[in-house]
Amino acid sequence: MTKIAQCMSCSRGSNYEECEHFNHSSDEDCSSYVFPFNNSKGMFKRVLSFKGRIRRLEFGFITIIYWIYILPLYILNENEMSDAFIIIWLFLLIPVLWIRLAEGTKRCHDKDCSGWNQIIPFYVFVMLFEDGEESPNKYGTSPKKNYDSQIYTKE
Repeated sequence: MTKIAQCMSCSRGSNYEECEHFNHSSDEDCSSYVFPFNNSKGMFKRVLSFKGRIRRLEFGFITIIYWIYILPLYILNENEMSDAFIIIWLFLLIPVLWIRLAEGTKRCHDKDCSGWNQIIPFYVFVMLFEDGEESPNKYGTSPKKNYDSQIYTKE
């Protein structure tokens, strides 16, 4: 069994006995470690961050909002859009894409894979419909579980 934690010195989430900042002789003397890590309580708490894990529901909401924002591009004809509308739409596209990529990365983290997997064609369906890992992984604790101040173990 390995103990999962986040080092406050280097902000790495890993087996804390392998961290170079770990110099404690017992589990009770772990003041420089946070247990758990990357566990946001509630939806849309850290939409701009690429760290942590999210549930399918939050990712589904973000995906729906993204497609509602993108839909006018497919529906409206080029002649029906004013120049001002296009400029504003393109300006607002930057934060929408950032949030979509950040939430996609966190959903990949919930499945214990890299955020780069979201660029695989049709992988969005895997992220929408497949359940994430229930146990803590290197990206954080499960967003489904309510972890309080405990030391978590992963076999």
